[in-house]
Amino acid sequence: SSRGTRLEQLIAEWNNTGRLSAADVAIGGKRIAVLTTSGDSRVKVSIGDLTDRIAMLQDVRGRVSLMKRDLEALMIYVHGSPQ
Repeated sequence: SSRGTRLEQLIAEWNNTGRLSAADVAIGGKRIAVLTTSGDSRVKVSIGDLTDRIAMLQDVRGRVSLMKRDLEALMIYVHGSPQ
């Protein structure tokens, strides 16, 4: 689509809100490591980073919920339509 894939849409949204920058995505930078690390003692994570991570996970959760809703509607339509 002209808006891009779901992942591209999320990344664009995170760029717009300042949670991620285009440079982070382009070079796979430190910011992505900070936002995605899980217990790596070499990566220092601040409270702000955790706040951003929570917000980004909520964004993903919202997108998944919308996808599930749409899939449910499709399944009801397909199941309910005459064969």
